[in-house]
Order: sequence, then C-alpha cells, then structure tokens
Amino acid sequence: MTDRDIQKVSLSGRRITISWQADSHREQEIKIYQEPHPDLVFHLNKLLPWAIELCHLDVAAWQEGKITGLTLKGGGWTATAQLPQEEGSPVVVNIPFQSKNDVSVIPIVNQILVEANAAIEGKSAQMSLDLK
Repeated sequence: MTDRDIQKVSLSGRRITISWQADSHREQEIKIYQEPHPDLVFHLNKLLPWAIELCHLDVAAWQEGKITGLTLKGGGWTATAQLPQEEGSPVVVNIPFQSKNDVSVIPIVNQILVEANAAIEGKSAQMSLDLK
C-alpha cells in the first residue's frame, strides 16, 4: 500500500471522496461510488466524542451523530459532524481547526489515513468472491 499525503476524506451517502497531494504541484482526488468499508466509518466516528466536547454539543442528542469528513491542513485538522433528523436536512457542525498538539486524537487521525489509503487501493464494504 502506498502512503499518500491525504488531505481530505469525505463520506456522503454511498460516495467516498479522498484528496491527496501527489507532489509539490499536483493534487489528486478519487471518488468511490460504493459503501465505505466499516473500518473507515468506525475510525471517523471515533472522532465524534472529541467533536461533541470541543463544540459543546448536547451529548444525549448527538449519540446518533456521525463524522462525515476530515480535512488535514497546515499542521492540524478540521472535521464535519452530522446529526440526522427525522424530517429535513441533517444538522451539520464544522469543527474548528485544531492543531496537531491535541495528542489525544492523533492515533485516530492516523488510523483514518490508513483506512483512506486502503480505500484508494480498493478496500470497500462489498464482499469479495474468492473463486479458486
């Protein structure tokens, strides 16, 4: 698996968008139209308690929330959280820029990057048929 300088991971329904810096002059993006692998969703959602605390969100209300995006830039990151509603559009919260000094989330962010690279390499929620 190739390590890429991933800059953005975004989930929207059955679409995964991942952007990375290919070299000093070129950015690349891939859109994958299938269910994200549960590992990617799991690790993104590990950021939810951090987002709830950081943004002073109601813990009980946000238990059904999910992290739908992570952007890395300038020595830190931002994230997007969504709370589905019974009717209408979800509530969307953009988590303010956080520096990499917040060491509690570095292992989570690193695992998200591992899963994003795996998604680029073809890891998905679809079952593979090992026909030998």
